[in-house]
This record gives sequence, C-alpha cells and structure tokens, in this order.
Amino acid sequence: MAKEEIKPDAVVALDIGTSKVKAVIAAVMADGEFQILGYGVSECQGMKLGYVSDINLLVKSIQRAVNKAEASCDLQIRIATVSVSGDHIGFINEKGMVAISDGIVSEYDIQDATQTARNIKMKDSTTLLHAIQQEFIIDDQTGIKNPLGQQGHRMEVKVHLVTAHTEKINNLQNCVERVSNIEVDRLVFSGLASAEAVLSESEKEMGALVVDIGAGTMDCVIYQHGAPWASFVIPNAGNYVTTDICSAFHTPLESAEKCKIDCGSAAPDSVSKDPFVSIDIVGTNERTQVKVQVLATVIAYRYRDMFEMLSNKVEEFRTKLLAQHMHLDLGAGVVLTGGASRIKGIKAAIRPYFDCPVRIGMPNLAKGMTDDINVPDFATAVGLLKFAADQVKYENDSRDYSSSSGQGFLRRTIGWLKGMFYD
Repeated sequence: MAKEEIKPDAVVALDIGTSKVKAVIAAVMADGEFQILGYGVSECQGMKLGYVSDINLLVKSIQRAVNKAEASCDLQIRIATVSVSGDHIGFINEKGMVAISDGIVSEYDIQDATQTARNIKMKDSTTLLHAIQQEFIIDDQTGIKNPLGQQGHRMEVKVHLVTAHTEKINNLQNCVERVSNIEVDRLVFSGLASAEAVLSESEKEMGALVVDIGAGTMDCVIYQHGAPWASFVIPNAGNYVTTDICSAFHTPLESAEKCKIDCGSAAPDSVSKDPFVSIDIVGTNERTQVKVQVLATVIAYRYRDMFEMLSNKVEEFRTKLLAQHMHLDLGAGVVLTGGASRIKGIKAAIRPYFDCPVRIGMPNLAKGMTDDINVPDFATAVGLLKFAADQVKYENDSRDYSSSSGQGFLRRTIGWLKGMFYD
C-alpha cells in the first residue's frame, strides 16, 4: 500500500550529524505544540565536522533515516527542516535604526529597522541563516521586546545575525534534495535548534550557555536577556574521545566507542580504582584488561581540552561585551546536551571552567514517544520541529486572518510576532 503524503500541518526534522542522521515526523497541534508521529535513525557516512565529505555516502545515510521514519508512521516525507553545523558558522551583532513614521511604531518601522541591520556587507561566500531581534530602543528607552504601537521619534533594533559558508550549506542542501526529491524548507543552525528544545523562556532571560556536544562538533549559543548574543561551533567533540581511547589502548574504533559508552567517565576521581574493563586489541583476536580509572583519565584529558577551548571562546566574547560596557551574565548556567553530554562525570569535568550551575538539557517540547525522543541526543531534532511548527502556525494564522480583508494589518503583524527568525 502506498504511503500517505504528510499533511500540511505535519513537520519533518532532519538532523544530519557527524555520526548519526535523525529524521523525525511530527503533527502540529492547534495550540502550536507538536506530537511525534515517527522517527528514523541511521549511521552517518559522508559527513565530517559539519562538512559534506562524500556526497553519495551522505545521500545514502539520509535515505536510510528517511526510510525508517516513513515506515514507522506510514507517511511520505516531501519537505524538511534541516540542521547546519561546522566551524564555518559565524555571528555578528548588528544594529538597525529608523525614524518612526507618524510618531507611532508600525510593523513597517520594525521591518525597516531589522532590514537595515541585515543589510551589512558580507563576503560573497557567506550566507545569512538567521536574523534574530535582541531588543529595541525607542529614543532613550532600552530593553523593549515588542515596540509595536509605542510612541517615539527614533527606533533602534539590535539583531543577532548567524552566518554560514554558502558552498558548504549548498552541498548539504543538494544532498538532502537528492533523497526521494525532498525539498529543504529551511536550514537552521544546530545550536539554536538545540537551545529551543532545552531552554525555558526564563532561562533565556537569566542568561545561559547551551553546548550541544555531538560526535564531531560542539554547537554553542549564549543567551542574554531572552535572545542569543553569540553562536559558534568548536570542531572538537565525542569522536576525538573515541580516537584517544583507540590510541591509548590499541583498540579498534568500535571497541573504543562501546567502552566509552558502557564504562567511560569524564571524572577519574569519582571512579573506583579497582574495576577493570576488557577491550579488544586491534588486529588480533585477543583482549586486554584496562583499569576503569585509567580509561577515565584518558577520557577526562580530552574533555578538559574541549572545555578549555569552550572557556576561551566564552571569555573572548565576555571581553567584547566589556568593550561595549556590557556584562556577560550566565544566571541560568551552562546547559549541556547532545549525545556526548551523556557520559558520566561530565558536570564535574566542566565545573572548573564555569562558576555557575551546570545541568544536562533534555528536550522538553515533544509529545509522544517521549522515552525515545526526550533524550539529549535528540535535542537538535526536537528544536528543528519547533522551528517548523512555528512556521506552520504562522501560515495557519495568516490564512485565518486573510479571510477578512479588514484584518490585513493584523495578519502582517502576526508575521512579525510569529518568531524572531528570518530566512
């Protein structure tokens, strides 16, 4: 029996990482939340550190995940929201300014100010992924979130621009669109998607650092006063831990990965000195015994390296803020998510670098199949669904309001309110 095509109020997330491809299908509810309908996961080949390294292998990897997702709910995928990562991701915090027409802020003033910020000169090889409004300033009044209808003479908007290398994202998009003619609805930075899945609105206001630790990269976003202020990627993550284990104990990749997951810890001091773990020796049928604490020491060394790089990036950003007479406030602390955040002892490993609370971020947006989806590994995929669901809700609202010609202004206003993210 032929699969039924996904209805307009259903959305699809494609999280394409270094080690796994995740395809998740969800139905958007009337309240804007979503219900998981099905999903598929496949090993990823042809992707490295956020870059396409082999088109044919990556297309096959995506196809396997899509096939599993379709089979799990008997639906056919035609359009998807897709994650983007890699150290080509960059950010700029820019300002736009306009004179307020007629003395009262209209949606056109808001759009014009935001467009002014977007219009900065960028390299030909750079594409703008997101333009996210941080705050508005009307005359001398700062900290305004929604200026619509307020009085004043001049309005300024601060905008967080997230950029990517054009050819890199084009390569990724071409791979997706070679899979059963799937259309890419939008590309979303993985770090922003994960943050949407694991942060509450109050945590965004308090200030937080979200770190999605995958196999190839750490995708990071710093929130201040409810909006992102820094977005960056560190190409040092879980796979490096695995290769360190391979080198230290002369064991194959598969054995090293299993050992890391089953017995690993990023905090050697919390591991007993007595237990041993048996691991394969590469190129032989033999096995050797390794102390679990020694294994933890190898793992901890790499996590220290990762967190030192992270700390340096955050301090660099803190210095830039100070130059603008602003202060970095991580009141909600550090939120770790992603598959490589699940290793034992990770909170203890990062605490020497950040004097603030640390927690593991679980996706908190999805309904249905929660035991499978609401784990750190699926943070990006669930966040992608949130982006897609917001778009569906906006389109539905637009259709509702466009049925009455007198509601055109309100419909366009919803277009601004529906989300801070611009393609």
